[in-house]
Amino acid sequence: MRKKPLSSLYDSYSKRSRAILSRSVANLPIDPAEIAVCAPVHQDGLAFLVVRIQALWAEFCRELIVRSAIGNCQSRTGLIVAPAPGVKHVRDLSVITRQFTKQPFSGPGSQWEDPVFAIRQARFLKVSNLNQISVGLGSVTTNLGYLKRVRNFIVHPNHDTKTKYVQTTRTLGFLGTVPTQLVSQNLPGGVTILATWVSDLETAAWNAVS
Repeated sequence: MRKKPLSSLYDSYSKRSRAILSRSVANLPIDPAEIAVCAPVHQDGLAFLVVRIQALWAEFCRELIVRSAIGNCQSRTGLIVAPAPGVKHVRDLSVITRQFTKQPFSGPGSQWEDPVFAIRQARFLKVSNLNQISVGLGSVTTNLGYLKRVRNFIVHPNHDTKTKYVQTTRTLGFLGTVPTQLVSQNLPGGVTILATWVSDLETAAWNAVS
């Protein structure tokens, strides 16, 4: 029996990432007293959405590799993805990848938000759609790097993460802005930085399930 096509994984990811984007532009109330109360909460919420975008991306990458290794499904373009060699159950995945890397397949230490990590796992597992995964996930290195630095500064504010964050603001042309200001800035064309990140990750995901 064929399992759900990989395109369903993209559909779920796209729906959730776009929901995050719509929340990021939610308007504050008009009443001044309500604004005073809601504005700080709005800013905290925007910071959380940055963290959430990376978490959704990591979840997508892991699920893509898991589904591809288990196989018996179809890619967006009609490719039949066969089970990876030696894989019958999800528990087989960590056993196989452990032969090649000290990084765990799941849990603390796994880095599914990193395309290099995800592609490496796919290569170790010898998934039949490795080329599509590599091309798709590998296309977002620059913007994903910006997202990761901003996210890390929000979650782990220290000298190292601040230095990398400041460098990111300088590179993007918005030196001196705090994270919630940075991601709301418009790039040429009128699209916010946050929207650009979401769009780029969606495009990569679309290509990765092809």
